[in-house]
Amino acid sequence: MSDYRDPNDPMYGYEPADRTGSWGWIAGATGLVIILVLGLALGVGHGPTRVASNNVTPPQTTVPGAPPTMPGLTPPPSQAPNRP
Repeated sequence: MSDYRDPNDPMYGYEPADRTGSWGWIAGATGLVIILVLGLALGVGHGPTRVASNNVTPPQTTVPGAPPTMPGLTPPPSQAPNRP
């Protein structure tokens, strides 16, 4: 079997570097840390919105000795028919 390489080629003795370096892992870890820091920086402090409103709830009035009532479960007061 003959050698297919040309000894006059300037790249004849070139051997690519071995891939035992860890630069890829370092770059990947750095990118991951940057993404995590940006995510935390943009996500922290976003609580519920504090908006002013004019919705005033009337104070609860209770009659002493009366059983407690729940606003949505008590029937409306009956109205007596008007008689002339």
